[in-house]
Amino acid sequence: MSTLKKPTLVKLKAEAVLAFASQKAEGETARLNANIKVELHKALKVRAATEGTTIGNLIEEWISSWAKK
Repeated sequence: MSTLKKPTLVKLKAEAVLAFASQKAEGETARLNANIKVELHKALKVRAATEGTTIGNLIEEWISSWAKK
């Protein structure tokens, strides 16, 4: 009987990460899943509705402004 070993995580070098990220064409989208507190999710929904946009657009704008720093 063979036993299965737990997979180990391998640290990726910055070059490998950049190479992977650059495989997507400019303007393509990628799915992002995150667990956040219910209160934050409600606040996002309210803000998105107030501004007439989506939660995804709010998050994308935040990430874009953060990434430019």
